[in-house]
Amino acid sequence: MSNTGISYEEYVTGLRAEAVRIFEAVGASDPEEVPKLHTNFGDRVISESGAIILTSTRVEGWFSVTVDGRRVPVAVFQTFMTRSPMNTIVLGVDRKDYASDRDFLQRVREVLRNEARRVPV
Repeated sequence: MSNTGISYEEYVTGLRAEAVRIFEAVGASDPEEVPKLHTNFGDRVISESGAIILTSTRVEGWFSVTVDGRRVPVAVFQTFMTRSPMNTIVLGVDRKDYASDRDFLQRVREVLRNEARRVPV
């Protein structure tokens, strides 16, 4: 149990569900969890895969997805916010900066496609 009263399993389940929802909405496929090899002091690995980590300020998920036929690494963060749901950040795109989920997903789609173009074939 974390010090916020939420179980580690709830953090893992919540982050996975949100990541998959976003990946599906933006056209990314075949999501795989990628273990993070190096963590900072005090970070706690909370998933069996080693890809989901709890820090003092957020839950981090490390994934790889297929976009336009290329594998792209994707970091999904959920930050703790007082008296409100967790805020989600994907590839540096912060949900709280967008008026609607649709606008947020559109920007994530653009960034993900740009990242895919940078991956060698």
